[in-house]
Amino acid sequence: MCGSLATPYWASQLYITGNVPRLTQQVAWHCYKGAGWGDLRKNIEMAVLFNNAPNVAVINMGGNDLKVPLKEIFDIMRAEIRYLRDAWPEAILILVDILERGGLNRQDVRKMKRVNRFGRMGVSSTGKSDY
Repeated sequence: MCGSLATPYWASQLYITGNVPRLTQQVAWHCYKGAGWGDLRKNIEMAVLFNNAPNVAVINMGGNDLKVPLKEIFDIMRAEIRYLRDAWPEAILILVDILERGGLNRQDVRKMKRVNRFGRMGVSSTGKSDY
């Protein structure tokens, strides 16, 4: 799980405390609150280095990048999606859309929708993916 949303963070905290049933699947959390697309690579490099590829990589990022110019976001996303596919060729990449939240103006909502669409197209172009 790669992302910046508070949900993965709090889910990982719940898991650490042991208040969840043990499942047969292992979840690795590569995230922290406030992360953006530019932080993705450094958060997963150890898993890549030790060839610890997941079967599924869920990417939940982008909301913190809405303040960055679109071209810059798109360039970073393109590079990071390519890096993920090269690093984990057999993994299914799942991109979670940025969710609309309070405090976003109309311009931010339009930008969010463009980032979501770009991300979906980028991930789906790699082959094994979902969104």
